[in-house]
Amino acid sequence: MSQASRVSKGHAPLWWGRAVLGPPRALQNIPPPSRSFCSLPRRWASRRRCVAVEDAPADILAARNAGMAVLGIARLGDEVLLRKAGADLVVTNLDRIDLAALAGGILRLLPVMEDARMLEALQLAQEPGWILSHEGYSVLTESAVESRFAFGNGFLGMRAARSISRGPTWTSWLGYIRWASWPRCYLAGLFDTPNTEPPVPALVPIADWSRVRVLLDGVPLPVHEGGWLVGTRTLDMRRGVLLAAFNHRTEAGITLTEHELRLLSLADRAAGLQLQQFSVDRDGVDVRVDAIFGLAGLGMEPLRLEDDLGAWRTEGTGKSVAMTGAATLRLGGELLTPERPFPLRWVWRWRSIANQVAELDRLVTVARADAPDDDPAPHARAAL
Repeated sequence: MSQASRVSKGHAPLWWGRAVLGPPRALQNIPPPSRSFCSLPRRWASRRRCVAVEDAPADILAARNAGMAVLGIARLGDEVLLRKAGADLVVTNLDRIDLAALAGGILRLLPVMEDARMLEALQLAQEPGWILSHEGYSVLTESAVESRFAFGNGFLGMRAARSISRGPTWTSWLGYIRWASWPRCYLAGLFDTPNTEPPVPALVPIADWSRVRVLLDGVPLPVHEGGWLVGTRTLDMRRGVLLAAFNHRTEAGITLTEHELRLLSLADRAAGLQLQQFSVDRDGVDVRVDAIFGLAGLGMEPLRLEDDLGAWRTEGTGKSVAMTGAATLRLGGELLTPERPFPLRWVWRWRSIANQVAELDRLVTVARADAPDDDPAPHARAAL
């Protein structure tokens, strides 16, 4: 537990409160909030110039009653509860707090583009020999680009299909038209025999977990060549990540700028991560963002479908796969609450401010079971 200390710079002393950042056992022997706040040294400045750091609604309410500003630490996914209790600002860790502003008596987040870790993640490796880049978009070459920029970690793999500005893929037309994009995600060892002649075992694609659908004033972003201003995809082979930057323009002239990082973890091979930043070039646009698991269960029998989990089984080999996901979106540093209209789908809506940055973070984990009686879902949940 953090201890009481005084800010040495500026004019705003800081009461590092009773928020527990360690394991649950650290909750023992915490004094009641009223006793904590009454113990503030009298020689300190007014409590109105203090900040309480709390992780429980009751403690936040006590700090507010004491006349203090409150920073809420959401350790259990309880951001909404902490806000309702009266927290002035809610974060999941302290890295995003603007300490310079705090020393001057202002409690606020770092601007998203000043988040050092996010900026670092979006930077390329310095050695050109590790970098493979492609600029632009053409339907004639898109399939080859997605294939050449494919990446994996030995357990999971995926083609480098763009995540935004692509429409659905219809299974009834798979062999009859040229697709503008051919998204595919694979799991090592998940084989089955499709309906082909001669019958040959093949890898079964799993759900396309990276798809993001964006609507501006109710109109989906364009999926054709005419809707692109500029686009770059870069495979950073040193770090094993795919970076992308695109500008899209609607027929109404609205421009959306997007930056994305995608990776399949080498530290935990069951996990994949997607980070996206995007902004709109004007005020007053109704923005809707859907984070989707596309093509879920294509060619497999469904076993389970819950809010954050799906499980499917191959028909011939009896192998099964489970996928879990978690997604958050921050607008100008503030966490937005998603709608959950369907399992493995998150929907956010807001009205744009010109060049305000939205940040989408999505984590997915995957597990496979080779025996018909085995359930991969607990393993996928544990990995998440």
